[in-house]
Amino acid sequence: MTYDWWKPKGRGQKEVDSALARAAPVGSRPCRRLFGWITKGGRRATSELLQLADPPTALFTGNSGMTIGALSALQAAGVKVPDNMALVAFDDFPWAELFSPALTTIARPSAAIGARAVQLLVRRMNDPAVPAQTMRLPVEIMHRESCGCTPGRDRHRERTSP
Repeated sequence: MTYDWWKPKGRGQKEVDSALARAAPVGSRPCRRLFGWITKGGRRATSELLQLADPPTALFTGNSGMTIGALSALQAAGVKVPDNMALVAFDDFPWAELFSPALTTIARPSAAIGARAVQLLVRRMNDPAVPAQTMRLPVEIMHRESCGCTPGRDRHRERTSP
């Protein structure tokens, strides 16, 4: 499936092509990676997925704009979250639990990411010979209703290891 409504310019195209080439089957159904980091992209991608002969039963969106677009498309199509479609969003946002159903999200540690980036930058500025470093920081899964968690389950945070 091709999505021509979002094409990275220059830097990033190689990564997108590589990700699409690596898309692996999940069970007997293909896993599709969709790109388009705005509300309009989330709405269009979700609408296209709903048109498939065998549409998915779960969506993972990359940011709050895509999540709102996906919700818009699901609502327009009469698809109930989480009854007919589970939804998990990356990047928790303050109003995520105000949606109905409340949105399950992955919360990244933005302040910790910024603090570590500054520390690494200052270290490299002081000593350019210091090798580049990859850091992995834990995220939190904010379990709410949109993922289809067991009814009555308390909303809670789950910390993951890097």
